[in-house]
Amino acid sequence: MNRAACKTLVERAHCKIVQEYITVLINSSLRCASNNWYQISDKIIQDSNQLQQFFAEQQSSAAWLDKAIQDVAEIIKINDIDALKIEVAAFVTSYPDVRKEHISAILDVKGKISKTDRRSILKQVDYMMELNDNLLSCNKLFQGINVSKIQWRKNGCCILCCIV
Repeated sequence: MNRAACKTLVERAHCKIVQEYITVLINSSLRCASNNWYQISDKIIQDSNQLQQFFAEQQSSAAWLDKAIQDVAEIIKINDIDALKIEVAAFVTSYPDVRKEHISAILDVKGKISKTDRRSILKQVDYMMELNDNLLSCNKLFQGINVSKIQWRKNGCCILCCIV
């Protein structure tokens, strides 16, 4: 196999693994309680660092993927609503192909957020998406991530089951 083909395969594998990690995370029945969201976000960041190290060793040139999982973890970790709004706005700007359903699913993992705060955050997402309409990005991470409408993993194992 030639070097270019190998490089392309590594990049595609990198993208697919990051997409699958985020898909499992947002489609799991995992919900953070006030006493474990730091543990969960720290575990997600640790996993992200391991993936980043592995793909750096494989010389993946898709470095833009390295921060995606960590950005999701930051949304889960933040407790202050105003800071959360800023983080979500930055997330939507960084990943122009993200949809409102993705943000809502990440907020579901985050746990207890009042309906008023959730509506406010999702309204801001709509506004940021309107601004992003003019942005063209070749980095299409979230278009390959489907959000499950039904949480089929009730009391089932998920990617983070060993830490909670």
